[in-house]
Amino acid sequence: MQVIPFSAGAHAGTSGSLVILGFPEPTDPHVVYVETLTGDLYLEKHSDVAAHSIAFERLCATALSPDDSIGLTRRAADSLS
Repeated sequence: MQVIPFSAGAHAGTSGSLVILGFPEPTDPHVVYVETLTGDLYLEKHSDVAAHSIAFERLCATALSPDDSIGLTRRAADSLS
C-alpha cells in the first residue's frame, strides 16, 4: 500500500480509480479498468493502456514509500481514537 499525502497536491489519480489488468499470456494484452462518475470503462487500445501506465508510474513516484504510508495510516487511525 502506498499513500499520496494531501501535501503532494494535485496528482494523476485525482480523476478517479484505475486498475491495470495484466495477463500472463503474451497474446493477451493489458486492459485498463477505469471508474468514472458516469460509469465504468475497459480500455484496450495500446495508446490508452500506455497513457494509464505512465499515470500509474507517476502515482507510485509521488506516493510515500510503503513503510511511510503504513506509518501515516497508523498515525491517522490513532488520532481517531
